[in-house]
Amino acid sequence: MPFHKGHHALIQFALSHCESLIVLLCVHEGEIISGSTRMEWLSDLYANNPRVKLVVFEYNPSELTNQSESSEEESIKWARTLQKSFPGVEVFFTSEAYGEIVAKHWGIQHLAFDRVRQLVSVSGTEIRNAPIKNWEYLPDPVKPYFVKKVVLSGTESTGKSMLAQRLAGYFKTTYVSEAARDIVSVTNECSFAHLEQIAIAHAQQILRVKQQANKILFIDTDIHITKSYSRFLFNQEFIAAEWIMEANRADLYLFLENDAPYIQDGTRLQEADRNLLQSFHKKELDDHRVVYSSIFGSDWDARFEEACRVVQTFMDQY
Repeated sequence: MPFHKGHHALIQFALSHCESLIVLLCVHEGEIISGSTRMEWLSDLYANNPRVKLVVFEYNPSELTNQSESSEEESIKWARTLQKSFPGVEVFFTSEAYGEIVAKHWGIQHLAFDRVRQLVSVSGTEIRNAPIKNWEYLPDPVKPYFVKKVVLSGTESTGKSMLAQRLAGYFKTTYVSEAARDIVSVTNECSFAHLEQIAIAHAQQILRVKQQANKILFIDTDIHITKSYSRFLFNQEFIAAEWIMEANRADLYLFLENDAPYIQDGTRLQEADRNLLQSFHKKELDDHRVVYSSIFGSDWDARFEEACRVVQTFMDQY
């Protein structure tokens, strides 16, 4: 946990030595990564392979150990459990020392793979502790789970769209553009129904683009901004579905302050209203206890450099 390229290599090794393979996804309550998420990863890779049978194996860690260290007593427990649950199995494939002991008490052959971790020199623990550092060891279906999301907030004409593109280019990844411009081009023509369309379209885009992100995903505005517009334009609370809130949930928030040059392109609020809107945005974030880093500066390049510094500092911890 998580599934990584070492697991993938083990499965490929097993397939080269057998006709039909059972892959056990061992899960128990309270795990950091849910069994359903991990099964999605496996299914993405093996669901169309008729030689592979994916099985979720639920167990109680107080009865069966979940440690990789070798133990005769614990290995006997596993051997008896597996023998009863999976009759007819002839070979046990692992990359751990306990595999030999389990197979012996199971009464079947054991084939070990890469015990010394020369082919794939990483462990699940290392990846959990530093997923970004070990990015190369994650199969493509697993990577989106560990992508860090960065939201760019702020009132109109503060450079959110431009900055999202520049940051994505600098960090060699993708970004999610603001959905509002595709649905209603002029702010004062926005209706409450438009907000509902915007919230859905934006969340769907986040989920879609996240699949192609390289470690980090930049998002131009988010659901908090949509909620703020609802209060600003209609004095009405906007309640978003839970899946929309979850899709928008980010790891880092940058708030672009309104000391940037005001540019009226014919679609935006007047400058006074634009500045008033900023207070609505900040209140919305504060009400939801969203911690953000403010980006100041009237120079676009200076804003970009400051944003890069904040993002890099954030990513370094991973």
